[in-house]
Amino acid sequence: MSRGKFIGIALIINLLFLAGPVHSNGAARNESPIHFDTKQSNFIGQFHICWRNEDGKVPLTDIGISDADLIRGLRCVVGDFDGNGYVDFGFQGRTQSNTKAFPEFKVLLYFKDKIILTEIIEGSDLFLYPATDREGEFGEPVTKTDGLVIWGEGGNTIVYLFNPKSGKFERWEYPSEYH
Repeated sequence: MSRGKFIGIALIINLLFLAGPVHSNGAARNESPIHFDTKQSNFIGQFHICWRNEDGKVPLTDIGISDADLIRGLRCVVGDFDGNGYVDFGFQGRTQSNTKAFPEFKVLLYFKDKIILTEIIEGSDLFLYPATDREGEFGEPVTKTDGLVIWGEGGNTIVYLFNPKSGKFERWEYPSEYH
């Protein structure tokens, strides 16, 4: 990735975090066994580190994340993706098929301290798409709940928003540059 593209992506991420709240209603509660802390990076802007307490169990081994990894802490995405007022989490991992590793992102939706839904999204480098009441520069959607995003680098930006009727994340693509 060129230095200019990297700086551009970091700038977009910083602007999005300044433009909207980290959680859709600003008051999402966390009763899960996962704890998180907000960090700041000059390169990617605001991000989260998640870890679990030693008593809780979090099902992430299917994407290559061990209990020991999660106890030590790792980068995660934190938001209220389903709008129920409780914090939900997303983790980047990978799965193995024969000799190849495939990047996958697992989302855990919580109600209180219980996982109510998990979904795996193929791909990597997913970030928080914060709830917003304004359409994005390239038509990215208005949403009352947080979502996930893969920022395009001259291609398409992909936004994932949870649809409570289907119980799945829906994928939306938007050109990230004017053509």
